[in-house]
Amino acid sequence: MVRMPAAQHLLFETDLLLEESALLLLGSILGQAVGVRQGNGVGRGGESTADHREAAARVKLLLRQDLPHKLSLRELAGLAGYSPYHLCRLYKQQIGLSIHRYLQHLRLRESLDLLVEFPQRSVAEIAHGLGFASHSHFSTAFHGHFALSPRAFRQKTSGRTLQELRKILKD
Repeated sequence: MVRMPAAQHLLFETDLLLEESALLLLGSILGQAVGVRQGNGVGRGGESTADHREAAARVKLLLRQDLPHKLSLRELAGLAGYSPYHLCRLYKQQIGLSIHRYLQHLRLRESLDLLVEFPQRSVAEIAHGLGFASHSHFSTAFHGHFALSPRAFRQKTSGRTLQELRKILKD
């Protein structure tokens, strides 16, 4: 796994969140100002909802494959064939989460495996390896998502296999 310094992780995550939020806010303001209605199933360029679903699925796959590589919003948009603004909008519409939130969800799910598979690794090491800026940032996100701390998760799962845990999570 590629490991970036904590400062780079924080910049990447902050940049993605800020850029995505700013684009969506600006689009919403401009849409209201000119009275644009959204959601008719066909985009301005003639692309269909099916095209949007395909682009969102492509971005989901890219995010899963390149979890440690940190693709920028501009890079993701280029690979999907849309502008960054349009990609943010269609992704949230199709997936139900912003790109940033989905990426955080992926990283938190990956942390479950790492916390169980590598009990000798510190929580801070796992957090930094997954792209969290700090141990506390990771712990806060983990607790908010799973309603317990990474340490408590490790204690509750000690002795269980990863296969058992995956089965529990699916149920």
